[in-house]
Amino acid sequence: VPADGRILFISDVVLAALEGAVTRQLANDNAVDRRVMRLDNMEVVMVPQTRFYTQVTLDAGATSSAGGYSKTASTGKDINFMIVHPSAVLQATKLDNMKYFAPEVNQKGDGHLWQYRLYHDAYVYDNHQKGIYLSNKAS
Repeated sequence: VPADGRILFISDVVLAALEGAVTRQLANDNAVDRRVMRLDNMEVVMVPQTRFYTQVTLDAGATSSAGGYSKTASTGKDINFMIVHPSAVLQATKLDNMKYFAPEVNQKGDGHLWQYRLYHDAYVYDNHQKGIYLSNKAS
């Protein structure tokens, strides 16, 4: 796996600990930006811990207020970070049918309204698994 181009996806909890450990002092400047944008030549992407699980349970969505996902109670674990090389992941994107509402029909305002849903997924081929490293919480 090439060292160049790797991306570090990190939970907000772990990123806060990492940024708290960074100490810099530049002359008399007390307002030093401690955000970590790159680490070991990897782009850092923060992911909220509430969306960063090893396994999720998809909700059926039978009503308009239902749906979504939740961490699988028995086997789902919080992810600390993932190091991913983009060539290891095949990202498929599917666009659902687009709906158009003319200004005369649009109930939300006096203008054109477009509605669509974007579906996507990520696949990893067996021979590309070495391009991904995952660290998760033990419990």
